[in-house]
Amino acid sequence: GNLPASVKECLSAGLDINWISTGELLSLGQQNDVAPPLPQFVKIVEVGPRDGLQNEKVIVPTEMKIKLINLLSETGLPVIEATSFVSSKWVPQLADHTEVMQGIKKCPQVSYPVLTPNLHGFQAAMEAGAKEVAIFGAASETFSRRNTNCSIEESMQRFEEVIRAAKQGSIPVRGWHKECTTWVAMKSHWETQQELVHLGT
Repeated sequence: GNLPASVKECLSAGLDINWISTGELLSLGQQNDVAPPLPQFVKIVEVGPRDGLQNEKVIVPTEMKIKLINLLSETGLPVIEATSFVSSKWVPQLADHTEVMQGIKKCPQVSYPVLTPNLHGFQAAMEAGAKEVAIFGAASETFSRRNTNCSIEESMQRFEEVIRAAKQGSIPVRGWHKECTTWVAMKSHWETQQELVHLGT
C-alpha cells in the first residue's frame, strides 16, 4: 500500500540483516523500486485488556474486564493479552490480575498471555493459571527506566530469569519492545529485538 519501501523491506519474510542505521535504512527504500513480498502470515495480538486499560485513571471493575475479554474471545482473535502481573503500586488498574485470569472463560482456540516483567510476576502468573507469558523491553534508557524502573541491561537480566523459569515449565514466552517512533531509534530498536531473540523468546 502506502508503506515506504524501507518499511516493507523490514516486514518482508526472510530479511536477514544485523544492522540498521538512519542513512542505510533510508537508502534501502530508495534502491528498491519494487517492494519485496510481505509475510504470508501475520499474528494479531489483542492487548486492549492490558495495555488499553492500564493507564486509565478510573479503576475498571473486575467483572467488566472479564466481560471485555470474554467478548473479545468471540471475535476470532487468536491471542488476547489478558492482564499484567506487576506491582499494584505501579499499575493499580491491574491489581486484580489474579481475579481476571481466573474469572475469564478460556476458549480452546485462543491464547491468553499475561505480561510478566520479572520472575516474581511470572511466579504469580503461574499460580493464577496462566499458560503463556510476555516480556517487553524498551529501545531507550529513558523509556526503560520510566516504564520498568530499571536500565535496559537490568531488564534483560530480569527477562533471562523469566525465560529460564518458563522453559523449565514449558511455558511459551513472547518478547516484544516499545518506543520506535523515529528512524534514529531504529538501530536501538533492532538491537533490543535481537537481544530478545537471543534470550529465546
